[in-house]
Amino acid sequence: MKWTPKQIGMLFQIEEVFSAMAIYDYFVKCGDNYKDVVKISELKKLFVSQVVNTNDDSPALETLHTLFDHMVEDFSEFIDDPSVFEKRIKEGKKNPARVILTDDKFKDAVRFVLIYRIAEMRKVTREEAIVERDKILNRVLSNVGTQIEHIIGSVSESLLLAKEKMDLTGMDVKRLSLRVHQMFDDGLETQLLIDGVPVETDEEIEKILEKKISSKDDVGSNPMYG
Repeated sequence: MKWTPKQIGMLFQIEEVFSAMAIYDYFVKCGDNYKDVVKISELKKLFVSQVVNTNDDSPALETLHTLFDHMVEDFSEFIDDPSVFEKRIKEGKKNPARVILTDDKFKDAVRFVLIYRIAEMRKVTREEAIVERDKILNRVLSNVGTQIEHIIGSVSESLLLAKEKMDLTGMDVKRLSLRVHQMFDDGLETQLLIDGVPVETDEEIEKILEKKISSKDDVGSNPMYG
């Protein structure tokens, strides 16, 4: 079988990325011997079959929210000492997407989801799907990496916007967190939290952080389309 770039993109879209993240989280919790203890029936329950409203209890979001938390931590370090942060980036120590993408557990999660997507898309047996999966795995992983990096880039933009509008310090940023509010076919909408509490308006943010916001465009939620 031949696979065009368009077909690769259609094969592994945002639902598949989130399914892989949920399975990856499951593998991590199982420990290093995850291959010996996991059950296929349990993994299939973690598939995100459609784009729906989300909540913090969704296993599909735990890995992504951990990435968001790392981004907040990194950004607070950048504000406190940009030179040290930039040095660590140059040394390749500050790319959370790369950490996940090079993890064997995440690669195995993608492999698992890919088998069923190929079987569904090309109407082939599981055995035939495994053969096709091995042919295109690297291309799919590259595509997944692009999607994750786009999400991370959008989070960075959200943090930069918040800093510019509120003149945040490193300590202020550490109080922030972002959570997925909704998923769409073409992206995500995130919710800003301060000290773990969702905020909707500039007035709420000003009151909690005791900061004056320079613009009247609310920063409480941020649609991230891609």
